[in-house]
Amino acid sequence: MKKAGEQSDIDYIMDSVEFDTNGGCWLWNRAVQKSGYGTAPRRFVSRIASRAAWGVFRGDPGDKFVCHKCDVPLCVNPDHLYLGTSVENMADMVRRNRCSPVRRFGVDVGTSKIDESAVVAIRLSDEPYAVLAARYGVGEGNIKAIRRGLSWPHVLPKSSPPRKTRFVEGWRQIRAENGLETKPPTRQFAKMKASR
Repeated sequence: MKKAGEQSDIDYIMDSVEFDTNGGCWLWNRAVQKSGYGTAPRRFVSRIASRAAWGVFRGDPGDKFVCHKCDVPLCVNPDHLYLGTSVENMADMVRRNRCSPVRRFGVDVGTSKIDESAVVAIRLSDEPYAVLAARYGVGEGNIKAIRRGLSWPHVLPKSSPPRKTRFVEGWRQIRAENGLETKPPTRQFAKMKASR
């Protein structure tokens, strides 16, 4: 329910845009998300400005996506918008090169802070998560995911240090191949081997 003196939804939308005379876009000039899409206030059912504009001018889009014909995330012109499914929206995004159809991982991800050699060293190390996280400038959760093979799954070795005596020799071989110390990761292994 609107308060006394509050603008209608149509007036609010129209006061929130700048008109692009070249392409006919209505560019949202209020709050913008990191993704580049406008953000509408809470009084609208949707917080995405293009979706809110569709709702004001064309009616509730329901479970459909409000997609852009003009490929301008800030545009809220209802003539530049259309309804589509998730699959149609993703296909349109790929067709317009707004995302890569190929999944990138490892150093190909622009935000990665480490490389494959660091991943191998992390997986072969018996140091605590906190020490490795500080050394490589990542969080302890990242170190844990790397050791478990959940992160950087394409890099070998994928397992953390073996915990049974029969694997100690294999573990020494892997460490030696990577130029690391070949002693067992804990005293427990030495005791287990000596007792045999």
